[in-house]
Amino acid sequence: MEHTEQVTGLIKRNYSSMTGVEKKIADYILESQNEVIYMTTKAFAARIQVSEGSIIKFASKLGFTGFSQLKIRLAAQQAPENNYMFDTVSPTDSPKAAFKKMADNAWAAFLSTYEAIREEELSAVIHALTHAKGRIEIYGVGSSAVVAEDIYYRLMRLGIPIYAVTDPHISSVSASMLDETSVAIGISHSGRTIETVSAMEIAKAHKAVTICMTSYASSPLSRLCDHSLITATKESETHKEAVTSRLTGLLVFDSICAYISSRMEEQSVSYMDNVIDIIGKHRLP
Repeated sequence: MEHTEQVTGLIKRNYSSMTGVEKKIADYILESQNEVIYMTTKAFAARIQVSEGSIIKFASKLGFTGFSQLKIRLAAQQAPENNYMFDTVSPTDSPKAAFKKMADNAWAAFLSTYEAIREEELSAVIHALTHAKGRIEIYGVGSSAVVAEDIYYRLMRLGIPIYAVTDPHISSVSASMLDETSVAIGISHSGRTIETVSAMEIAKAHKAVTICMTSYASSPLSRLCDHSLITATKESETHKEAVTSRLTGLLVFDSICAYISSRMEEQSVSYMDNVIDIIGKHRLP
């Protein structure tokens, strides 16, 4: 475990892959930090009605030597938490109320992902994208295909030679053409999409640098890849399909593109001027 990582960020990063008991422990820690740091293991277990062993195992799973070390780190790194909670739209909601809930959900997911995502992972992904000598390919199917296509468009506008492959039959064949100079990116909310995992397995077998973006830190896709960008959102508990995580994924790569663009200076301006000129030809006066 990285010593610089926030306890709350560490919990949110792994939340989607936790068991029911672990989520119960995590929820109480996230919601009652000031109270938890003064609790003994026995008192905490009694408060949320789980075994002391479950709390010790929870701390150990996150990389701590015990609950005491988790509390010390939590006390040292405490920061104000946002009050946004994931909320589902109900039949009694008005259209405006539904809009408000979805906006709050997205905002909560953005903040949770900011806390959960690791600086070193972002830096590694940016380095891989900007230093690749071979092909860069991004894979995604279903709702993830939309994200893959958007990422392709954003990076392509910066002059990065990336290709989005969203046909599951073509993706495996295309991945087999990669080599150690290449980069492969897999997008999957669940991290268990067979076609995407398969393409990434082939890319890894051909020694390409592998990157994924998923909501599940312990998913097959995340375990497979060299670098994982985790979108942290509680929608995983109630939705099998991506909703706010799709928006969060777009935000993550928008930030990556903004960072890359800021480092490209004149080259970036030249690319953007060219794009604006080309797009302008497709618009009516």
